[in-house]
Amino acid sequence: MKVTESFPHPNLDNHKIQIGVSTWTESNSVDEQTESIRRAVYNEEGKFSPHGSSEIPMEDMTLLIRTCIQRDRISRNEMTDILNDISASMQRLP
Repeated sequence: MKVTESFPHPNLDNHKIQIGVSTWTESNSVDEQTESIRRAVYNEEGKFSPHGSSEIPMEDMTLLIRTCIQRDRISRNEMTDILNDISASMQRLP
């Protein structure tokens, strides 16, 4: 993955949330690249662990979230937080 944004994980040291150009398209021309997201895991020495770092195509995120919601896998508190984030995002979008 060619990382374009990186954020600290809110609960785990040595973990980051990263967004960027997907591994499977990073060598393509810019107009053929896709975006992905992952939870990147780093060992105690700060070395990236590809085996513990799941990369997901961005277009699959809504599918995964909806599947979890439809099967009651997300708590009421988390869904409330998600709804607040959705509302804030809708305010920011044109």
